[in-house]
Amino acid sequence: MGSTTLAGGGFVHLYDILGKAKTYNVTTNKLIINSEHLDYSSVEFIRVPPNSPRLAITNHEWKLDELELPDDSIVSVEDYIGQKDTGLEYLVNFTPQQTITGYSGCNEIIGHYWIYEDNGFRYTGGNLPNDCPFSYKFQEVMDESKSFDYSGDRLHIQTDHDEVKSLIFVPTR
Repeated sequence: MGSTTLAGGGFVHLYDILGKAKTYNVTTNKLIINSEHLDYSSVEFIRVPPNSPRLAITNHEWKLDELELPDDSIVSVEDYIGQKDTGLEYLVNFTPQQTITGYSGCNEIIGHYWIYEDNGFRYTGGNLPNDCPFSYKFQEVMDESKSFDYSGDRLHIQTDHDEVKSLIFVPTR
């Protein structure tokens, strides 16, 4: 018995769909189960290779280290917010269940993320009070995320935000 969130935003019990399964199709990268469920006629599973960036981001706690600005310059978080040695950290954890937890300077982060084909990325989270430097802006930038890139030891989350082109994270563990 289990449940999952399926595309489209509705919370659906996966086992209900699978319980009404009638046929399936398998390709190299997909498993499609056809169902007689009233709301969903099929469910699709995409094969994720073991070395996939989709899995790599869930293996670490990530600390926001730098920001890429629209002019392609890279600045540290401290330089961007104009405060050195504040001791504030911006941390995120991506779970395999597509939730994000973490810390945004002085506020907890709780949200969801979705990864799409070609490293498309979308984040939705709760509203954060503007209690500390960059906390609200961090939330605003994450809300406008559009894709991610993981290479080496850095995670880049690209955005459509006017002031920040991408957030650059490093693993903490």
